[in-house]
Amino acid sequence: MAKKVAKAPDPRFEVLRMLTEEQKDKLLLKLFRKDPSLVEKLAFEFFEDKSDLKQRIEKIKQSINKYVSNDYMHWATPGELMMTMRSENASITEHVKITKDKLGEVELTILLLNTAFDRFWDMLVEKQKRADTFSEYVIKRTENILKAAKKLHPDNDLDFQSELNRLLAYIYKFPPTATIAKANGIPPQYFR
Repeated sequence: MAKKVAKAPDPRFEVLRMLTEEQKDKLLLKLFRKDPSLVEKLAFEFFEDKSDLKQRIEKIKQSINKYVSNDYMHWATPGELMMTMRSENASITEHVKITKDKLGEVELTILLLNTAFDRFWDMLVEKQKRADTFSEYVIKRTENILKAAKKLHPDNDLDFQSELNRLLAYIYKFPPTATIAKANGIPPQYFR
């Protein structure tokens, strides 16, 4: 069996070790100012636990419930719905960047897409000729969550499988998304 060759230490890290505590603090503060999510990430890693993760997820669910609604959206069009969904998806992306919560990413994205179909089905059907960008967006998000779902442990499927299948049913029931889903090879049902 071949011996592993030890990597030479990265000289950049050696320079960091030689800095004084004050210099390190200044460098960290500069990094934090440039990337505020880095502070969030470190705070999550060092000071939060599973109950905090649940609170973060619940906060995103509340936001989806609030903003993907008729109360918030004034001109209900497929394009406006898609823009609202993109905004909410940014919160999900930030959540994953901070927490590395892949299961939460799948569940929250499914919730976002199902909420849009649940609440705006009539409008989408009525204006389906104007739903091209909405449909492409939904399919792109669905492809991403299908890939992410397959990377998760199979035991996690129980947490989201029924809601994912409900989403796929919506996709195949709505002609603009059904056409793109078939062309992209998205299955009409999820199972492993």
